[in-house]
Amino acid sequence: MHRPSDAFCVLPWLQLFANERGVIHPCCFSLATPVAAADGTTYRIDGPDEVAAAWRSEFMRGMRRQMLAGERPKVCALCYATEDRGGTSHRQSANADFADPIPELAAATSPRGDAPQRYRYVDLRLGNECNLRCRMCSPPRVVDRRRAPKLGNPARAVGRVHVREHRVDAGEERPRAGAADGGADGWRAIMAQVASALR
Repeated sequence: MHRPSDAFCVLPWLQLFANERGVIHPCCFSLATPVAAADGTTYRIDGPDEVAAAWRSEFMRGMRRQMLAGERPKVCALCYATEDRGGTSHRQSANADFADPIPELAAATSPRGDAPQRYRYVDLRLGNECNLRCRMCSPPRVVDRRRAPKLGNPARAVGRVHVREHRVDAGEERPRAGAADGGADGWRAIMAQVASALR
């Protein structure tokens, strides 16, 4: 597999992550550092056009520039630390899973770090009702420990992007609770942003 550098991770070219409170992060392993504007304001999945703004932000462009130059962005410290200890990181797994488009994505990146919005994966974890039973989760993601979640349709495909909806009742088009949940209209607005990013 050809990678532009040893620090390269394909995820800043393919996906964004929204936590249970609707805050956008580069991926689910970068929970300590949300994607933020120059003034420090964090981007949210439920704000108008904020998905596209987060993608084009200096924060994301800077990550891409650093990775192409062989530098390790601080926001990705967890993956690099895992690798330095001899483990397999989320970064390495993503690079293996999405190896084919890496040369094309790197070549399409401008010197400023701009990259075409070609989402392959959108991870939305909105409306989490947690019972602390999932191994992959962590305490910052806990919203409600009192009730066990109803696991309905946790994943479905939207266009060519895989959208993961955690703890959503079967048949619903939105999570049941959460800061980013504005009812059915709020969920439709969020999905419209995802759909517009696919164009």
